[in-house]
Amino acid sequence: MTTSPPAPVTVLVAEDMPDTRALVVQHLEQFGLTVLQAENGEQAIEIALARRPDVVLMDMEMPVVAGAEATRTLRMCGFSAPVLALTAHKGEEH
Repeated sequence: MTTSPPAPVTVLVAEDMPDTRALVVQHLEQFGLTVLQAENGEQAIEIALARRPDVVLMDMEMPVVAGAEATRTLRMCGFSAPVLALTAHKGEEH
């Protein structure tokens, strides 16, 4: 009996800082993951609802629509995959 290889995992990286986004994407692709990219929360909502990734890495502070608001919108639209908070801030307030 043969089994088919597992389906590739798709990750949406929603991050407005190009350098940070590129770094995260590079690491995920090294593991053979399929990576989608969004520059802001509005794009993240559109891409997540259209492509249905397995997981979303969502920056909390993005232009147009912030990460928390984008996540709430996704949940209201029935998106049930995990959404993990992502931030590049290192200050004490975060």
